[in-house]
Amino acid sequence: MKGQIIYEMHIGTFTKRGTWRAAAEQLPELARIGITVIEMMPVAEFPGKFGWGYDGVDLFAPSHLYGTPNDLRTFVDRAHSLGLAVILDVVYNHFGPDGNYLGVFSDDYLVREKENEWGDAINFDGTNSGPVREFFITNGRYWIEEFHFDGFRFDATHAIRDQSAEYIIGAVGRAARAAAGSRSIILIAENDFQDAKMARPRGAGGDDLDGMWNDDFHHSAVVAVTAAAQLVDATHRIDDWLKFEPSAGHTPGHASVRLTTSAGDAVFSGDLMHRVVQVAEPQWSSRFCYDGKQAAVTRREFVERHADTGTLILAAHFPRPGLIVREREGLRFR
Repeated sequence: MKGQIIYEMHIGTFTKRGTWRAAAEQLPELARIGITVIEMMPVAEFPGKFGWGYDGVDLFAPSHLYGTPNDLRTFVDRAHSLGLAVILDVVYNHFGPDGNYLGVFSDDYLVREKENEWGDAINFDGTNSGPVREFFITNGRYWIEEFHFDGFRFDATHAIRDQSAEYIIGAVGRAARAAAGSRSIILIAENDFQDAKMARPRGAGGDDLDGMWNDDFHHSAVVAVTAAAQLVDATHRIDDWLKFEPSAGHTPGHASVRLTTSAGDAVFSGDLMHRVVQVAEPQWSSRFCYDGKQAAVTRREFVERHADTGTLILAAHFPRPGLIVREREGLRFR
């Protein structure tokens, strides 16, 4: 891991053609500027014509939108010829909402009474969970053996519920290393809790991954470097014509903030990330937690507090940084 420079790549938007073949043509330039590892955003098949990949439904099928499976193999081979490693972002915390039919074959794949923020939880530790675990472990081996990927970035592991003796991500990682044989691979976890256990050696009770995705640094850096978190004047925010509506965000610790007119038209929306909040309001950060009920209370209290004081911190999920101001013709960015 030390010294690696990782480039996150979405195949569909990296080139105008949005294919593995087109992306492969640009790999020499990435090597030239010093990139050493490409982290490919998820490519498991999903319905529709575009997606970031995080709602995959057919985990063993590379998306047809980017080309053929052999095109993917060619991409990885070309990267290797240039001295570039390629790791794959994999999503093992849920299935996308449309197109996955494993539940038709068995009720044991999902735990419907314990949903996470994206849908039903996957049964990694309940009744008949053994074959479910094997499905995902085999998927990890598959990408390493069939396409010669050099490792994984495991998405949102905090949303994976598993009380087994061996955590499922650790099991997938162990199988992936075995599949790689003499090749060294990189295993990175995204985890909102920054659970250090995931990066500890297996002999020390850990999951033996190589590193953690540092969301804390990312969110803080966005604020410090781009000034993307802005203060919005209360007079532009709360009156008879305009209002804020806090609600649960799309990931743990996020709060969605929505501006609406008196007619109910949404004119602006975005996510309030707890790690960005931490920069200016550290006393609130620990209360943006994975407990859904407590998080909802915290979000509401946070927004209400800042409504009273005339300021609200918004994160960088908007077209461009700037203050929202209201003019006679409506809202605009300044």
